[in-house]
Amino acid sequence: MLSTPIRQVPRLFASKDGAGVRHDLEGLRAIAVLGVVIYHLRPSWLPGGFAGVDVFFVLSGYFITGLLLREIDRTGTVDLLRFWGRRARRLLPASVLVIVVTVAAGYAMTNALEAHRIARDGLVASVFGMNWRAAYQGTLYLQDPDPSPLVHYWSLGVEEQFYAVWPLLLLGLVLLARFIRPATPRRSLLVLGVVAGLASFLLALHQTRGSNSYAYFGTTERAWQLILGGILAVLITRLARLPQWLLVLSRYLGVALVIGFYVVASTGILYPGRKSLMPALGAALIIAAGEPVWRRRDPLSWLLCTTPAQLGGRYSYSWYLWHYPPLVLLPIYLDRPLRIRELGLCAVGTLLLAVLTYHLLENPVRSSTWLARRHGGRSLAMGAVLIVVGVIVAQWSSSASSYAAAHTEIADKYGHVLVPQPKQAAAELPQPYSNGCFEAYHDPLAKECRYLPNTGHGDVIEVGDSHSAMWFPAVEQMAKDNQWGFRFWGRNSCPFADITKQVDGGPYTACDRWRADVMKRLVADKPSLVIIASLDSGISAFFTRDSSGKPTTKMVSGEAGRQIFQDQYAKNLKILQDAGIRVLVIHDTPGYLKAMPAPDCVLAHPSDLDQCSAPESQAMPGAPNDLGAAAQVDAEGGSQKISGSNTSGSKTGSTTSAGLVSTVDFTKVFCHGGRCYQVVGSTLAYRDYNHLTIEMVLRLEPELAKAATQAMHSTVHDVFTKPS
Repeated sequence: MLSTPIRQVPRLFASKDGAGVRHDLEGLRAIAVLGVVIYHLRPSWLPGGFAGVDVFFVLSGYFITGLLLREIDRTGTVDLLRFWGRRARRLLPASVLVIVVTVAAGYAMTNALEAHRIARDGLVASVFGMNWRAAYQGTLYLQDPDPSPLVHYWSLGVEEQFYAVWPLLLLGLVLLARFIRPATPRRSLLVLGVVAGLASFLLALHQTRGSNSYAYFGTTERAWQLILGGILAVLITRLARLPQWLLVLSRYLGVALVIGFYVVASTGILYPGRKSLMPALGAALIIAAGEPVWRRRDPLSWLLCTTPAQLGGRYSYSWYLWHYPPLVLLPIYLDRPLRIRELGLCAVGTLLLAVLTYHLLENPVRSSTWLARRHGGRSLAMGAVLIVVGVIVAQWSSSASSYAAAHTEIADKYGHVLVPQPKQAAAELPQPYSNGCFEAYHDPLAKECRYLPNTGHGDVIEVGDSHSAMWFPAVEQMAKDNQWGFRFWGRNSCPFADITKQVDGGPYTACDRWRADVMKRLVADKPSLVIIASLDSGISAFFTRDSSGKPTTKMVSGEAGRQIFQDQYAKNLKILQDAGIRVLVIHDTPGYLKAMPAPDCVLAHPSDLDQCSAPESQAMPGAPNDLGAAAQVDAEGGSQKISGSNTSGSKTGSTTSAGLVSTVDFTKVFCHGGRCYQVVGSTLAYRDYNHLTIEMVLRLEPELAKAATQAMHSTVHDVFTKPS
C-alpha cells in the first residue's frame, strides 16, 4: 500500500453536487484574483492585494501534488507526458491568446520603441521566462514606474517551471520506494518537501534582505509556497481527522490572514521575506480546513461557496491574464493616467473577456477528449504549436517595430535632425555598465575601475549613482584632454548622501556598506579631485536610523526627508574637505518621472517636441539639496559664483566654490520660462526619464572641464570674502 486513497475522506472534497470539487477553494481563487486586480487598478485601494499571487502558488502546489499523488495511488507511477499534456491544455490556449493580443495591441497603440519592448517581453513570456527576465532587469514590481503589460506573466513562469520539475521528483520517489521498502512516495515527499521548502524560504529571506529582485521573481525563491501546498496534499487525509471545530477555526483564521494582509500591508513593504508567510499560511489554513458536507457548512464556508465566489474562481485564470495589459497600454495610448471610471470599465471589460475566453477557448480545449488521447502526445503537440505561434507573432512585432524605430527620423522645428535619434538614445549606456564597473543592487563593495593612469598631472575619481554614471563620457574626455588619471566608483541607486534608501520595499543596506567603503578609500587615497553626482531631482522616502546608525522600520519623506538628505550629503562633503580633498558637485539635472521617457515622447510627438517637457516645479521639486549641502559645508571666506559660457557666448552653466567644495549647475540649459525640456536644440537630451544621453553630456563637457579645472586648483584663499 502506497497510501490511503483520497476517496476515503469524502468530507474534504464533498460538495453540493457531489462532483468532488473543493468549492471553498474556488472561492479562495476568487479572493486571490480579486486582490490582484484591485491592487493593479490602484495600489492604494488594496495595498496588499498583490499577495493574491502567493495564494495562487499555494493552491497550485496543493492541486498539482494531489493530482499526482492520486495518479500514483491508481497506477503506481506518474505518466509525465499525460501530466504535461494536461498542463498544456489547461494553461497555454488562454495565455498565448493574451500574449498575441497584447503584442498586437502594443504595436498598434504605442510608439515603435515601446512596441519593441512589449514584443521582446511577449517572446520571453511565450517560453515561460518572464520571471527571470524581470529579475535580471532588476524590476521593482511594487514600485515600477514603467511596467511591462506582460510583467504579470512572471507568476506563470514560476508555475510552469515548477510543473516541469515537481513530477520528475515524484516519479523519482516512486522508483526509490520500489527499492527501499519502508519508504513510500508520500513519506519521502513529505521529508523532501520540508527540506526543499525550508531551503527555498531561507534563500528568499536572504535575497529580500539584500534588496535583490530575484527574491520576488525567482523560481527557487518562490518554490516554498508551491511546496507548502504540496505538503498539504500529502497531509490532507490526516488533517481530515481533526475535530470539526478546529477545522472551522482554521478556515476563519486563514481568511483573516489573507484579507488582513490585503488591507494592512503597505505598498512600500519589504517583500517577499517574512511578511510573505502571512498570505501563504492563510491559504494553507483554508486548504487544511477542508470543505464540510453541504448541510454542515459554517457561514464562512457558505460564503466561499456562493455562486459569485464560484464564478470568480472559475474565471480567475483568464481574468488574471486579461486584466493587466489594458492598465499599461491605455495610459500610453491616451498619454495620461486612467480615470476612476475608466479603471472600472477596464475591470469589467476584462472580466467579460475572461468569461468569453473560458467558454469559447479555455474550457473546450481543456475538456477535449481528442486532445487527451495518445498519452498526452496530442496535447503536447498542440502546446508546442501555440508556443511557436506566440514566438512568431512576438518576433514579427519586434522586428517590425525595431525597423520602424530605426527608420523614423525626428527633426526639430527648424528641420535639424535630432542627435541621437530615439532608438539610439534608448539603447545607450555609458561604458561602466558594460565592463562591470557600475555596481548593481546586490554586488559587493566598490571595484577599483581605473580608466586612465595617474601620470602626475592630477588624479580624478568620479563617485555616485546612475546620475554620476551618465556624466562618465564627459569626465573621461576631459581627463584625457588634461592628462589626468581617472577612476569611476559607482553603484546603482546609491546616493552620496549617507541615508538608507528603500529598494524592493526594504532597506538598501548594501548601498550603505558600499558608500562607507568608498568614503574610507577616498580619505586614504587623497585624489586630486572627487567629482560627485547623484539623483537629487526626485528624493523618495527613505529609512530613518536609530542611535546606533542602523535603519529602523520608519520612513521619512517630504521636507523633513529632504533636510535629512541634505544634512547627510553635507556630512560626507565635510569629511572629504577636512581630509584636504577637493570636490566638485554636479547639480542634478531635471527628471521627468511623471512624463514619458524622452525617446518615446519624441516618437509620440514628432511634430511638437515641446510636448516633451514638464513644469520646472515638477521636474526639480523642492530645494536643490546637493547645492544646499555644498553651501552648508563650513567654508572659510564665503563663496564666489562664476558664470560659464559656450563658444557662442550663451550661458550654459554656473560654478560656485566654497573652500575645497565647488559646484556646477546646468539647470538653465534645460529649463526656461518655468518649464524643463527633454530636447535641447537639436539634441535629444535624455535617454529615458532622467538620464542624459552621451551626446548631451559631451555637449556640456567644455563647461564641466572648466569647472573641474578650477575646482582641482582651488584653495581656501581662492574664495572672495563674503561682504558683511
